[in-house]
Amino acid sequence: MKLLQEVYVPQVNANDRSAQIISLNFASGDQVKKGDLLLALEYSKTVFSVEAETDGYIKYFCRPEDEVAVNGLLLKIYDQVCEPEVSSGSLPKTEVGATIFSKAALELIKAKGIDKARFANKGFVSRDDVLGILGGEKGVEKKANSSSVDSNLVETKKISHSKKLEIDYLSQVQSANMNSAVSIYLDVEHLFKSINQTLTLKNSLLPLIIFEVSRLLLKYPEFNAYFAGEAIAYYKRVNVGIALDLGDGLKVVKIKDTADKSIGEIEAQLLEAGEKYIDKKLSVDDLTGSTFTITDLSAEDITSFVPLINQNQSAILGVAAVDPRLQRVLLTLAFDHRVTAGKKASSFIRELKERIKSYTLKNLPEDADDKFSEIKSEKKQAKCYLCLKSLKEDQSLKGPGLIKVITHDGREEFICRSCLEGWR
Repeated sequence: MKLLQEVYVPQVNANDRSAQIISLNFASGDQVKKGDLLLALEYSKTVFSVEAETDGYIKYFCRPEDEVAVNGLLLKIYDQVCEPEVSSGSLPKTEVGATIFSKAALELIKAKGIDKARFANKGFVSRDDVLGILGGEKGVEKKANSSSVDSNLVETKKISHSKKLEIDYLSQVQSANMNSAVSIYLDVEHLFKSINQTLTLKNSLLPLIIFEVSRLLLKYPEFNAYFAGEAIAYYKRVNVGIALDLGDGLKVVKIKDTADKSIGEIEAQLLEAGEKYIDKKLSVDDLTGSTFTITDLSAEDITSFVPLINQNQSAILGVAAVDPRLQRVLLTLAFDHRVTAGKKASSFIRELKERIKSYTLKNLPEDADDKFSEIKSEKKQAKCYLCLKSLKEDQSLKGPGLIKVITHDGREEFICRSCLEGWR
């Protein structure tokens, strides 16, 4: 009997040490053809399908819901019918993969000198599991909670593999208890009138925020970095990740080399990411490698929230909904105090506010993206500085024209008759 193909758990994400088997599409001994999807694996941020590279007969070395270590054996394909799969009770553990330890768990085990053999019967070991062995507060609390479950009162459901990894990854930053946040209000009156003329996504600040954040990260590299024990690791590239949840779970989609892209290119990638999410076509590369994250809950009508910092990052920006009465939105920057300080965070978010405000019609910067070229040309025309009505629009309304005034802060501006009379 000749072996034609051998498949092991691939390393699709540098942070993932294991994957969970979601489904087996055949039974051991079945004939498969080249191109057939043989099984599906779930990682922390994506689902990966294994494809047959040749015709033959399959034999599995795993079961649904198994957590298999990276490089653990999954299946083999032979040139003739192979023996049936071994019974579920006698499947060799070495073939499925050894006990999996999270990065935080391994660090704690090493620091406390704990023997890994004490976890031999567990499939996946988190930091809380280690604390449980040590009799730490979190472990004791976890044990108490699990033992107090009354099946007559509640129904328990197993946490998914991806959710367990998400908890473990996020806890690595949050467990230091050195996170903080700063917030600032951004006035958006007249702002949407400017960007809606230019962008496909109407009444959305996201493309503009991504564009300006990526440039600020070049100026403030500590927010494009992460805490690495005895040092701070600074990323050499800016890859802004956007947190999306369009019905199939939260996924952080990367915009690669964000600081090199125009607003138009960023918006195009956002639209493409949304389509790929819905069609379940997001690749591993789409979902890995972000250096800073933005989470936008404006569509959810959320007025305020503090987002959680992702693993191997030092900050995350939260965008809330626009207050329709006050015409303002709250921006919140959560940051890791081990990497930077509150003063730097305050400077970052304040400058971000000023940059975004500059995109109103009357203040649009000359170095704005080319996609705003028509607006830049338009802003040079005479306009009422209060209602932004142009001289051409006033003429079409058979108005008397615009009047030049000096504002209280010393600026020379134009004002239309309607605003002038209302001002009086």
